[in-house]
Amino acid sequence: GWYLIRVNGHIGYASPDYFDALSDYSMNNYGLDYGSLGFICNAYTTDRVNLRSGASTDTQSFGLLDQGSFVQVLQDCGDFYLVLDNDYRYGYISKDYLHLLNDEIYIVTDISSQITTLYKGNTILAQAYCVTGKSSTPTSLGVFKIKSKERNRYLNGKNEDGSEYHSFVNYWMPFYGGQGLHDLKECHRWGVAASHGCERQQSTRDMYTSGYVLNKYGEVYKISMIENLYLNAEVGTKVINKK
Repeated sequence: GWYLIRVNGHIGYASPDYFDALSDYSMNNYGLDYGSLGFICNAYTTDRVNLRSGASTDTQSFGLLDQGSFVQVLQDCGDFYLVLDNDYRYGYISKDYLHLLNDEIYIVTDISSQITTLYKGNTILAQAYCVTGKSSTPTSLGVFKIKSKERNRYLNGKNEDGSEYHSFVNYWMPFYGGQGLHDLKECHRWGVAASHGCERQQSTRDMYTSGYVLNKYGEVYKISMIENLYLNAEVGTKVINKK
């Protein structure tokens, strides 16, 4: 493959045939000194937008990012931000098309790794393996908002063979159509795509990913991933699903 490089503030690709002794430089797999780029915050695109090779509309486009694409903002470059997109490409995006996730609570589920992360700004509050939609009933990608928060209810629907299911859950937070975040007590394997489109979250408190909170008496106690999500999220909290 080719190297992604930065020259005089511009991003571009170059054939490795024209580079010598790259190992002598402090460079990562994309030909950039990642340590010098820094990190500002996570963000998502508010419309379809070009990922460009430089901080100008006159520069080359590497392609269009869909609305709701999750990126990491690395540098402030005037009217543009230098970002790292979900395909590990570096490029520039106009500030007019990015929503920065600075201080708010938000939830990110990576469909590829089957991991849900609860953030407050740049801080990870909780993280755990989950179960998302299988190939025939995939979890929708993009940016959504929690519509409601409900306790102790049944989820009803149909399986692929036409039979009906009635599943009891302790926590339910819908975000798109019939899709939502809910608990799952019995699961033989986490980190797989096996649901009807929902994001099933761990409900046991002995997982290494469990969090800790203070109760009203100032005592520290352990909570599960779904409890952490339910405790921190509100109606309107953003749910970002990415690959």
